[in-house]
Amino acid sequence: MIRAALVILAVISVFCFPYPATIVLSFVASLFLPATGFVLGALVDVLYFAPGASWLPLATVTGATISVVAFLVRRLVKARIIGG
Repeated sequence: MIRAALVILAVISVFCFPYPATIVLSFVASLFLPATGFVLGALVDVLYFAPGASWLPLATVTGATISVVAFLVRRLVKARIIGG
């Protein structure tokens, strides 16, 4: 239940909260569901697309980075808990 609430709160944060809060919530939600960061980044790029502003989808790249880091953190924490 908490996992679903974090994902929903992260999606709502795209619309209601400033971007630092969205980044933090995206990272926390990505710890439970790793694709969340990428999906939220793509959502931000789709919602706030401005033609000609940039050739790089910055939010999607940031979301993918958050997803990869959260996935690695999750694997390392599991390995430490099980191995240690």
